[in-house]
Amino acid sequence: MGLFQSKIFKFIFVAWTILLFHSCKSGMLDPANPGAITSDDVWKDTKLIEAYVAGMYQDVPGWDYNLYNNITDEARSNYPGQAPNNVLVGEWDETNCPMDNWAGSYQRIRRINELLARIDGSPVPADRKSSIKGEAYFLRALHYFGLAKRYGGVPIIRQAQTLSDDLLVKRNSIKETFDFIVEDLENAYAMLPTDVSPSKASKWAAKGYRHALYCLRQAHCSTHPTIPHYGQSQQRLANLLSKAGSLPYIKI
Repeated sequence: MGLFQSKIFKFIFVAWTILLFHSCKSGMLDPANPGAITSDDVWKDTKLIEAYVAGMYQDVPGWDYNLYNNITDEARSNYPGQAPNNVLVGEWDETNCPMDNWAGSYQRIRRINELLARIDGSPVPADRKSSIKGEAYFLRALHYFGLAKRYGGVPIIRQAQTLSDDLLVKRNSIKETFDFIVEDLENAYAMLPTDVSPSKASKWAAKGYRHALYCLRQAHCSTHPTIPHYGQSQQRLANLLSKAGSLPYIKI
């Protein structure tokens, strides 16, 4: 390569290098994904917040009729599947239990705690903000109600945890668990509206679940007859259901 050609090559190389670096933008190698929605984005947008609330309802476990109808006297399927058979013949334990809902419930509780921590700083109107918090308290109580039915006393987590928190939360007593559920249901009752869509939580749903909880607690705390409300709750729950017709989420 001649001297002239060498100089031309060096000139072109330097020019392309300058042009390349001059055209590079900050963060070029770490671009934002235009299709992604961050957690901060959610709490700045009322529509995204409503979608988040709808997702909390989607998290509510349904009735696993294949399992529960087959292990009770309600029905019998010709094709019950493996899970019902495991329960019927006693082949289940703490590590293999078709009725387990521990991990799933705490994942859902975390999402609810996240909403309760961030909803006050959102652009949602004040009246809707209050009803959203009522829905969150109701759904959190619902998940703890399901946990208490299966496990008795469980760890109570009121806030969304971070990696710096102590994640080994001690188990609370059955009394503390029931008291916490009652507290959430009372908060829900105070914040929820009366007339809502059948798919949404209402004051009546919160009140009905509170009486259902009293009935459950009576069974767990039968050695404490002085505990108030429990003896009357079964009749009150029946009266509430007969007056209100079908209520959302009054499934015990």
